[in-house]
Amino acid sequence: MHNTESLELFYQISTIPKEQLYKPRLKSQSPDRTYDSCDCVLLDPEEIHRVSQMYIDLLSSYFHTLISSKEGSRDYIERRKIQHIIAVWELADIMFFSTHPQETTSPKIMTWLNRVDKSFMKYDTQGIFSSASPAKHDEFWPMVYKLALRRMIPEVQRVVDAARSRDNEANGILSYLLEAIEHFPIIPDRLDSTKVAKFKAEERTWYEQVKSVVSMLDGSTPPQHSAWEKHHGPIMDVIKILQGDGATIVKHADTPIEAMVALAVYSDPLATTEGIRNLVGSVILAPEVA
Repeated sequence: MHNTESLELFYQISTIPKEQLYKPRLKSQSPDRTYDSCDCVLLDPEEIHRVSQMYIDLLSSYFHTLISSKEGSRDYIERRKIQHIIAVWELADIMFFSTHPQETTSPKIMTWLNRVDKSFMKYDTQGIFSSASPAKHDEFWPMVYKLALRRMIPEVQRVVDAARSRDNEANGILSYLLEAIEHFPIIPDRLDSTKVAKFKAEERTWYEQVKSVVSMLDGSTPPQHSAWEKHHGPIMDVIKILQGDGATIVKHADTPIEAMVALAVYSDPLATTEGIRNLVGSVILAPEVA
């Protein structure tokens, strides 16, 4: 899926007025078959969701019958087409056909992105972890940025901890990043009042913790070695990504849609589908990600 095309599709799907998904239903009818009044809801949400899932399953079954992966072959072209359709339909299912309006939307779209775009797997993970000094590996920070953009916080912790434990010079400064993400809040699966209150309390605590870490990073006298200078900027960028800083997210995202999803998940983790629509509209018009 091309970058601009994928964002345009996301925009088109996520900004469709919900009213267009419904048609008028006769509420009462006079003998000459004119409408006295009608309501706006005809299609049962659970039925829509069930049929939507059936369609996705059928597409997936067909996808797996296309055996040839040789580029340019009929099967290859058809696989790419069906893969594209499934991705778009799954997104539509998330944005419109959920049968549980209290479920949180942002984790769903992040899960969707991680399923349709597996670029987080492109890095030399084995080489980084087996390196005598992972933090000196060329792909170390690009991989950490990617994992942060995809909200894969446990994976960020593992790779940074491996680097910290094997590099005496970088140990101190990498410890700051581990401290900053230690209590990173987990988005609740549902928007009930208790879970939302707990998340907001954890988020406030985390922001205070990060403020303290940033203050120590900027206020302390750096040791006289290159590790501090090399890693200070990247660490600050990871923290900014987690804080939902738009410019930093756009700077490190590989695609516009990756930037948009990260912005949605980090800037307003509890956003409704309507909130995400507003965000998508602002992102697609931004020149730096258009």
